[in-house]
Amino acid sequence: STCPGGAPYLETFDANPASQALTNATGPCWTQSTNDVFDWLINFGPTTSATTGPSDDITGGGNYMYTETSVPAAVGDSAILISPSIDVSSLTSAEISFQCHMYGASMGTLRLDASSDGGTTFTTLWTKTGDQGDVWTEEVIQLTGFTTSAIVRFVSTVGVDAGGTVSYWSDMAIDNFQIRPVANCPQTSSLTASNVTSSS
Repeated sequence: STCPGGAPYLETFDANPASQALTNATGPCWTQSTNDVFDWLINFGPTTSATTGPSDDITGGGNYMYTETSVPAAVGDSAILISPSIDVSSLTSAEISFQCHMYGASMGTLRLDASSDGGTTFTTLWTKTGDQGDVWTEEVIQLTGFTTSAIVRFVSTVGVDAGGTVSYWSDMAIDNFQIRPVANCPQTSSLTASNVTSSS
């Protein structure tokens, strides 16, 4: 398949069939890092563990990416998903938007890094830790200082429950990843008041 040339860019992960490997579903665009312990998976419907992970994608009936934290995954293990290089030079200012699902008593940390030098170095732009409830939440992050291209990576780290024994309630997910222009607030017009009277 052909990778995106530039922003605005949207990835819904709605490949068909969803059961195929990530590199077949979206490749050669999104890739798995070789410097981690386990991989992100493409999925539809619920994850394999109860009381963790989403029951569906953000729109209903589609796919999402998630990390399955059942054995052999262990506390502190990480999975890294890397985007293609996306040209942002046509955007005066750019932002990242994605849907995030972090539900489970063992929920670990999800981190978003970005690179402006082709993946040689990355800067952390956003991070979130812990159970956020059984909901999808939109996260919006400014791509300040990115004028030519951007590569992003999602780093999922397995957590542990309050008792320090259970780590498989840590299935986290992402969906509807976008790089888009920063939304500009509309200009407000001047306001005037007339016939103002006091009341008691």
